This record gives sequence, C-alpha cells and structure tokens, in this order.
Amino acid sequence: MSDNSLNESYSDVLFINVKGKGYTYNFSRGLLAHSLNLRGLSLEKSYEVAKKVHSILVKEGVTEITEDNLRKYVQAEASIIVDEKIAYAYDIIERWHITLMPIIILISGAEGTGTSSIGKSLANKLAIQQIVSTSVVTQILRKMMAKELAPELHSKSYDAYKKLRQNYSVLYDKVIVGFEEHTRYPAEAIEALVDRGLKEGLSMIIRGEHLVPRFLSLKILNHPNVLSVTLEVKDSEQHLKQYLQDYEEKDHKMRKNQFKEIRKIHDYLVEEAKNRGLIVVQNNSYSDTLDEIYLRVLDKLASLLSFNSKKEENVN
Repeated sequence: MSDNSLNESYSDVLFINVKGKGYTYNFSRGLLAHSLNLRGLSLEKSYEVAKKVHSILVKEGVTEITEDNLRKYVQAEASIIVDEKIAYAYDIIERWHITLMPIIILISGAEGTGTSSIGKSLANKLAIQQIVSTSVVTQILRKMMAKELAPELHSKSYDAYKKLRQNYSVLYDKVIVGFEEHTRYPAEAIEALVDRGLKEGLSMIIRGEHLVPRFLSLKILNHPNVLSVTLEVKDSEQHLKQYLQDYEEKDHKMRKNQFKEIRKIHDYLVEEAKNRGLIVVQNNSYSDTLDEIYLRVLDKLASLLSFNSKKEENVN
C-alpha cells in the first residue's frame, strides 16, 4: 500500500465522525461506496461519489456530521454524478434503515417464474437478511404432520390432485383443487411468520408458489408494511425454458411432462392476484422485473417514512 493511500485511509478515520441516533462511527469512503453499489451504482461510480463527498467535507472543515446531513450530501452528489433515481434509492433506503420499521415482501409465483432469483437480488439491494422459501415452510410441516392426515401436503404441488379424496366437485379443475389443498397447510405458518416480523420489527422476503391470496388474510395483504407481488410469464414457451433451467438435462423429459400442471398453477396464481387487486409483474426480463419491483418497494418505503414523520410531528 502506498503512503498516499495510507494517508487517505487515516484521514477517513481521524477527521470525520458520523453521528446517528445514540451512536457514532467513523466516516468511510469504502463503506459509503459499498452502500451506493448495493443501490445500483457501478463500483467505479460509487467510489467517485464517495470520494467527492469526502473531498467536500474535508474542504468545508467538517469533523462531525449527522447521518441525516451526510445523506443529503451523498444524495446531492449522486444526483450530479449519476442520476436522480440512484440518489432517490439511496436516500429512501438509508432513512428507512435508521427507523427500523419492518417491511415484509411477498413474492408469489409458480415454479419457473423467478421468485428465487428475484427474491435474492431484492434482499441484497435492500440489505434484508431474512429470506424465507415457502417450500422450506412446507418441508417443516411435513415433519410435523403425518402423511395419512395430510396426503396433499406430502405431495408435490403440481400432483397433489392425485391424493384428493373423492369429495370435490367435478366443476372444478382437479389440479387446482389439489394445489389449494396442498397450499392451505403452509398458509397459517406463513401468516405467523409475517405477524412475528411485523411485531418484532423484522424485515423479510417470503417467496414461492404457496403464497395463495385466498389463504392469506386481508389483515396481512392490506397491512401498510406488507407488499405482495405475483410474477407472471405470459409466454408459456419462455416459462418452460425458465423452468427447465433449474434442472439437469437428463431430467428435462420428465419435467416437461409435469409442465402442463405447473402452467395451470401459474395461471391460477396470476388470476387470483388480479381478482384481489394485488400487484402482478410480468417477468419477461430479469433486470426489468427486478427494477420494477425495487421501485415499488421504494415507493412503499417512502409512504411508510412519510407516515412515520407525520406521526412523530403529532407526538411532538
């Protein structure tokens, strides 16, 4: 490491303290650049903004600054160097993290629609640690409930209809009836997870095919801290291609034979979401889909922050 880089590192540590609510830490261009990088900036641009902010603070002789004021400096420089969208994202997310308000993001979709990849990327952008797969919830329930008591639960979602008792109406599609019987079991566990997150201030992303609107209470779906999104892939050929990507080529023939049922589940989930006025996002492009959901989350957070500010004003 050169003498200049050592001096730069020491200047970060020695001269600027950042004050939060009840804590103080040393300003770091590296940490600031990392935070901006998560919000969508390239690493190069992130460091450019971080260096510019540090340069301005040093020039102004700042040795101590509040998080709120630092955020304003960063937002102003990010708007100039990059664009307003990145600056907006940085401002919203940093303000949200300070409040510790929870947000629960439900990402529903049939197999092959991208709930896993979108969920992971979104969690990374928002720095949310808790990602819950509804398949894992289902696996846990299988350990707790005997196969004889809940045969549909112990089946795959797309072939649960094979375990149906002969008491369903022939007016209904048996694949969907089986799927509903399969998913109603994890619904209560998922609601309990959401309730816990809201009460304890734990943000999380819950994703998977078991997020069926009819089995989730309106209390959950309409909660201001909950955002429900259903992924749709309109083109069945594209959906099939995405579905097969998760499996080895030797399994493709078997998976193709199951796809007709999976496609029915896809259409059912989309229709259920639309009928209840929930958000449906077409996943034709991974990056576009991620951007759209990310912006919806930012708008949700902005709404929560605005409500929280008004509440604090009334208290004061």
